[in-house]
Amino acid sequence: MWLAKMSQESVQKNDLQSIQINCVVCDNNSYKPLFYIPPRTIVECSNCGHEYVNPMPHPKNIPECKFVIGEEESIGTQIDLVYLKKIFDRYNIQGGKLLDLGCGQGRLEKKLIEAGWAPQDLYLMDTSERNIAVVKDKYPLSNFIQGDAQEIIGVKGYFDCIVGVEFLEHLANPSTALKNASNALKQGGLLIMRGLPNNLSLEAFIGLEKWRMRQFEQHNHFFNNRTFSTFVQNFSGMNILEFGTFLQKGYRFYDIARVARNIGAIKESNDDQHITHDGKIVKSSELNELVLTKIRNTAGENCPLHIA
Repeated sequence: MWLAKMSQESVQKNDLQSIQINCVVCDNNSYKPLFYIPPRTIVECSNCGHEYVNPMPHPKNIPECKFVIGEEESIGTQIDLVYLKKIFDRYNIQGGKLLDLGCGQGRLEKKLIEAGWAPQDLYLMDTSERNIAVVKDKYPLSNFIQGDAQEIIGVKGYFDCIVGVEFLEHLANPSTALKNASNALKQGGLLIMRGLPNNLSLEAFIGLEKWRMRQFEQHNHFFNNRTFSTFVQNFSGMNILEFGTFLQKGYRFYDIARVARNIGAIKESNDDQHITHDGKIVKSSELNELVLTKIRNTAGENCPLHIA
């Protein structure tokens, strides 16, 4: 087992304020406000159109993500793992040292180990001391790094594969994290970034400020194909092998409650009961019509969409 904890200088209280930042895609400092979702303002770069939080809160002021029991078996995790398996197979990744950036409480590692990945070759990194304590207990043979990928990741040229699932959007400065990841990869290593919120998706269009990805206080950046393609071109020495949206064959809206939450039709779910943003309780049998109403109110009454 390999365990490291990055040293952190003590931060004075008056240094924890939010700061104005330039666009991470084009470095422009001009923007227009899009949404105010207290305590955050989401803006759009006037030059390239990248959507991000500005002013950017200090990382110490951003609450930790909450994780639920059984997340390893969730539909979202299964889709992420199917995607990773396809990439591993396509590029003949059969072991070696793998780093999971922003590992949370280790929702990917159980299936990676079941698929044959040696526990001692898995490295789990997170800023949260609590999360690192959880994954140390779950995967005692693996390796752990408590630290911030925006500061330093580890030994140069050490990892065969680095994975960041639902990771970059949480960072104030994803540029430094990608540079550090590139530095930590072996020559010819594979860097996989997965699960970025797409602000040109149908869900973002319908949900507007209630789009679930914008509602997360931990989300600071909202890319799309164009802005992310431009963003990664800033990194020399990296060859982009693939970029795009991954959908399983026969993909459908597999979970109507998930769709309803993502577009802002409901705020949260508890078994068969779902709570809207104005506090109304609806049952699962009502969700289809609720989602359709939300879509039609956004796209117009003649919208031909239906949910089977």
